[in-house]
Amino acid sequence: MGSRKGGLGSDAAGVDGQLRWRKRMLMVLMSFVCISLAVIRLAGWHGWEFNRCLFRAVIGVDCPACGVTHSVGYALVGNLRQSCSHNPVGPLLAFLLLAGLAYMGLAVLFGKGLSISWNRECAYAKAVDAGIAVILVTIWGLRMCLHQ
Repeated sequence: MGSRKGGLGSDAAGVDGQLRWRKRMLMVLMSFVCISLAVIRLAGWHGWEFNRCLFRAVIGVDCPACGVTHSVGYALVGNLRQSCSHNPVGPLLAFLLLAGLAYMGLAVLFGKGLSISWNRECAYAKAVDAGIAVILVTIWGLRMCLHQ
């Protein structure tokens, strides 16, 4: 009933599901931008630092994502030196975050005519996620080696 070779539905329900997913992703990305900016704003106004990391509390060393929220926040406002001091992956994540916001926003506004195929979009998202994970763990390993 309305399915394509890739297994995803081609009927209106499938398109509606894609639109709902894109809207949710848009909200998640916008939330991360707002949280990142709020964290660095609070740090600037009150000298407040949010350093709650369960990994660090239990294991005693920074996790691969330690400092990412601060780093992305500083990158979003253009302070690359401060961004890289918290986590060198931050500027890349800020760029990907803004690119994702732009794509998801345009895909929601203009619909199917702008967006790439659903299967390709999912494949790109998986590749980007895997790439970010590899970069985070690699830089974390280098940081651990350099601090020992």
